[in-house]
Order: sequence, then structure tokens, then C-alpha cells
Amino acid sequence: MTWLDTRTWQTVRTMVADSNSVSVERVSPDGRLWAQGTLAGAVRWLNAETGGLLAATSAAHRHPVGGLAFSADSTRAASVAQDGTVALWDPSSLRLIVSFKGHMNGAHGVTFSPDGRRLATGGGGRQAVKLWDMATCRDLITLSGQGSVFYFVAFSPDGRSLIACNWEDHLHLWRAPSWEEIEAAERQKGSYEPER
Repeated sequence: MTWLDTRTWQTVRTMVADSNSVSVERVSPDGRLWAQGTLAGAVRWLNAETGGLLAATSAAHRHPVGGLAFSADSTRAASVAQDGTVALWDPSSLRLIVSFKGHMNGAHGVTFSPDGRRLATGGGGRQAVKLWDMATCRDLITLSGQGSVFYFVAFSPDGRSLIACNWEDHLHLWRAPSWEEIEAAERQKGSYEPER
């Protein structure tokens, strides 16, 4: 992995990962942790400055890790695997918070909403993307799409749009209503009086 200074595009440092066992890797937004998902289903945590191994955890997944993500404030991490499991991690302690079955046929991508309140996971077909509430780990909505293996999912900076891409390179875009739009619709529903 190569770190670049984004102002000059000069190489800051380069570290070598075991490409035979690593399926996906991410660096935390605060630059402190380097997370690696492995083909064996483990998540390895490394010091992003030195490349030194801090911990290796295998409690969450039994199949290859397909996606890793950090929340914008680096206080949470998430991983998904081909067995459909979703795992939430505490990056400060490198411990598993919770893991659960998220998708029937495998989970391949994961991302946090900009405010950290939601998690989106990529699956396939009728379970192209699932949106989860971070406080309760409850499934909020399942979005269907065409194709399989939605390996890339991302929120827009305002958190109101979600994009996903599958292995066939088909992009899907969904727009969520704002809180103001939801509240306005609820107020309108609440003021409705049936005819007598």
C-alpha cells in the first residue's frame, strides 16, 4: 500500500501487504489504523504509521471479507463477508461490538453515512443494498437492483443519496428524502381529517 500526500501527490511511505491472503484494505480517516480483510474471514488491524500488526480477529466471519469501512470520525468500523455477515468494530479497542447475518447470499460492500447514524451494505439482486440503523443494528430498508455482487456503496456528502455499483459495472442511484421532507409529510398526514 502506498500513502500519498494529496497536495503534492508525492509518496509518503509504502508498505507491503500479503496479497495472497488480503482481500480488501482500508485506512481510518484519522490515519491511525490500517485494516485488512482476509480471504480466511479475519480482520487484521495494523499501525498505519509503522505497518506493525496490532491484532487479528476472526470471530465475526467464516468466509472471505468483501468490504471494510470506517466512520468519518474513526470511532467505528464495519466489515462484511461472503457469508452475508456484517460486523461492527470498536477501533479504539480493536474489539468486535456485534456481528449479525445481513444478506442471504453474501455481502460485498459497506459504507457509513456521513453522520455515522446509518450503515449501507451491498449484496445482490433483491438485496442489492441494505440500510441499517447504527444505534439498534436494525434493517431500515432493503433496496433491490439489477445484477449481483454490489461491491461498491457510497453516500453523497449530504447523506441524501446512495450509489452502488455491481460487478457488471451497473451503477444504481437512490435519493432519500430529507428529514424536513419526512416531517412535512408526517405533519400533512397528521392533519388529514376523513370526510364524514
